[in-house]
Amino acid sequence: TFGDPLYFLHVQAEFGGGRQESFVLLPQVLYRYYKIFATMREWTWSYFAYAQELAFTLVAGGALLLMTIKKQLVPRYYLSYAWLAYLVPPLTGTLQSMPRYIVGILPLVMLYGLFLEKIGKFRLLMLIASVVLLLVNLALFIQGYWVA
Repeated sequence: TFGDPLYFLHVQAEFGGGRQESFVLLPQVLYRYYKIFATMREWTWSYFAYAQELAFTLVAGGALLLMTIKKQLVPRYYLSYAWLAYLVPPLTGTLQSMPRYIVGILPLVMLYGLFLEKIGKFRLLMLIASVVLLLVNLALFIQGYWVA
């Protein structure tokens, strides 16, 4: 219809989500988030959303690094997919939606399952934390904040 197979990429800025049309590497995005936290004076719900995006991104990156170091956890082709799925979304210049993208990274889901298996005593605590985060994020989303 538009004569541009990459049209979705060329109109990112028009969506108003703070995304860029040129690629931005993950270290620069992390630096941007550092500046966000350094300049915000008071705690707001936007701050919570940014912190949650950053926390999920860092935990997922650490888990991928762990799986890369301990090669016996998952096959190499799973890791290749996982790293690509992890590194592509921040190319837009923001970590918005990273929690949503992380859920689709199968090796991380497998590692989370192994983690839950090992910490059997804390499953209820993890479930409660998940439900609380779900309710808070639902309330934020209803109020117009973009949370994934």
